[in-house]
Amino acid sequence: MPIEKKPFVYIVDDDEYIRKALEIFLEQEGFELLSAASGKEILDDDDSNPDIVLLDIDLPAMNGIEVCKKLRSRFKKNISIVFMSGRVVHPELEKQMNEAGADAFISKPFNLQEISDKIRHFLSSRVPQISA
Repeated sequence: MPIEKKPFVYIVDDDEYIRKALEIFLEQEGFELLSAASGKEILDDDDSNPDIVLLDIDLPAMNGIEVCKKLRSRFKKNISIVFMSGRVVHPELEKQMNEAGADAFISKPFNLQEISDKIRHFLSSRVPQISA
């Protein structure tokens, strides 16, 4: 009998506390996870093929907007990218996020259940992936 593949979430945030909190909660929610402290880490990870990327806007070396653009051009399959930030979203930032290909935005501090609900929302519009 085929086994349904766990949805794969990649967390990219330079704040270790936020990464760990998301990892613990989302693992309990049944997601497969990887995390990175920088955009370079996820971009250098050629083996991963996430369904959802939770992406901080303010990252060291390369900001989340640039990382989002590179992820959109790299992945052949459709992935959902959800930005996270403590910043106030002004019209110029909203425009940059949209142009980069963001699917959603969540303000920090955030509610963990809100993140889980957003992930499930994006996954519900997809055909389930089955692996043997």
